[in-house]
Amino acid sequence: MAAVAELGSLGHMPPLLTIRVSEAWKIEHHTLFDEDPEFSDGVCTNLTEDLLQIRRGSYIVDAGFYCDRYRVMLVRSADWKHPLRQQDCQHRRDVVSTVEEWLRDENLVA
Repeated sequence: MAAVAELGSLGHMPPLLTIRVSEAWKIEHHTLFDEDPEFSDGVCTNLTEDLLQIRRGSYIVDAGFYCDRYRVMLVRSADWKHPLRQQDCQHRRDVVSTVEEWLRDENLVA
C-alpha cells in the first residue's frame, strides 16, 4: 500500500503506453509513459535506462532511454554485451512498434 500512496504523492502521472504482448511473453517491468523527455542542464530528468522489460524463458526484450534516444534490445541469458538484436528509436511510439514487431516474429526465439 505504501508504494501506491508514494506514487500518488508525485502528482499527475502520464498514462503508460499500451504494448500488445502474447501469452508466451511476460512483462516484468513497464514504466514507458506517454511523455516526452525533459532535460535540465543536458541531463534527462524523467526517463531512465530501465523503462521496459519483457521475458520469455531466457530471452529478454528490454527498452530504455540513453542520453538522446530510446534503445530496444533483445538479449539471451542476460548477455547484455552481445545483444541478438538492437534498435535505436527517436520516439517512444517507435519503441512500442519495434517491441510489438519483434514479439510477433515467430523466429525471434526459435
